[in-house]
Amino acid sequence: MKKIIAATMLVVLITSCGCTKSSGISKDFLTANTWQLKSLNGDSSVSYQFPNGLPYITFTGENKLNGKGGCNSYGGSYELGDDGEISMGEIMSTKMYCDGVGENDFFDALNKANKVKKDNKDLVLMADTDEIMVFSPKAE
Repeated sequence: MKKIIAATMLVVLITSCGCTKSSGISKDFLTANTWQLKSLNGDSSVSYQFPNGLPYITFTGENKLNGKGGCNSYGGSYELGDDGEISMGEIMSTKMYCDGVGENDFFDALNKANKVKKDNKDLVLMADTDEIMVFSPKAE
């Protein structure tokens, strides 16, 4: 009888305390900032690719995203899963020409992203296990 009570208490403790570890991030963290590009495909010296200003992204609580890719404004939708999965709907952007801007690489990476994680104050977008974009909170 004691073993049954102990086992029952253990099950209740594990399921009620929220002790399960999730590798994902909260929507509150995602929506708390406008995120400015810090690294793209492992290159942290990205400013030379974006002479008109670094790209940024904003996620809303209504599952919308928008920002600037270094030249063009863009927007779309996203869904955030429990374990850090993210899926982004079709990204629509303006089509201005800007010479010498790495915007295509930025949009390609954004379209490949399927996971997100938090790294201290940074937001990391990943393609499976590969870190492809790192964003930091944008100074206002």
